[in-house]
Amino acid sequence: DAMAHELGILAALPDLQMAVQRVTETDDGALVEVRAQGTHTGDWTAPDGERFPASGRSIDAPMALVMVFDGDQVRAERIYFDQQTLHDSLRPLTA
Repeated sequence: DAMAHELGILAALPDLQMAVQRVTETDDGALVEVRAQGTHTGDWTAPDGERFPASGRSIDAPMALVMVFDGDQVRAERIYFDQQTLHDSLRPLTA
């Protein structure tokens, strides 16, 4: 479920910051480009079941959010990012 996934990310990256890079408005919504940055200090399990123990590594990942509005309410939000890049940045470095 999406809420559990987002709560898990926040627990694994408690200092997560989302810096807005660009906003492009559409007739019924917006495309928001952000840069997600944080430190992986908590364990996390990805939706596919892969486990990522706390690594202490920093992440810096570009993301895109597609938001659809109904008046002043958000009707839908879709988040796009390169899952492999995120997973690679969460894995501990090997010697």
